[in-house]
Amino acid sequence: MGHLVARLGGDEFVVLLEDSSGEQEAVAVAKAVLDALSVPVMVGDHRLSVGASVGVLERTVATTTPTAAVRAADLTLYRAKEQGRGRWTLYDPRHNARAVSRYAVSVRMPVALDRGEFFVEYQPLCVLADGSLAAVEALVRWRHPQLGCSARRSSWRPRRRPG
Repeated sequence: MGHLVARLGGDEFVVLLEDSSGEQEAVAVAKAVLDALSVPVMVGDHRLSVGASVGVLERTVATTTPTAAVRAADLTLYRAKEQGRGRWTLYDPRHNARAVSRYAVSVRMPVALDRGEFFVEYQPLCVLADGSLAAVEALVRWRHPQLGCSARRSSWRPRRRPG
């Protein structure tokens, strides 16, 4: 059984397993890579340490395209990076779908801003006991042409008066 290691660009590499026996083997390879990279390397008088994160995607070639596999592995890698160095994480289709959805929304935001699709609404927050104003929420809403409205909240609370 052979492994091919290739640099995708920058500090991103991919390890392709030939005739993989499944997810367990892929995880074992990820752990082995992290273990190997955790050992400091001496270069002259300098001790160099390398940190890494690993995203694990196990797929047979017939069930995906190279582009889809790289995209899924990349999203999985970034999820591992969010958890901190020296970790691996397994591909999860739910996390992948959420990440793709968040990305799609984020790339639409500059155009939406230019089109004036954002607006602000203010919502009072009242004390139930006496009906007095306790705070005001500013809701930034996005009137999306296909998805409708969504909101981001920011609260303002009045200062307490002394005495």
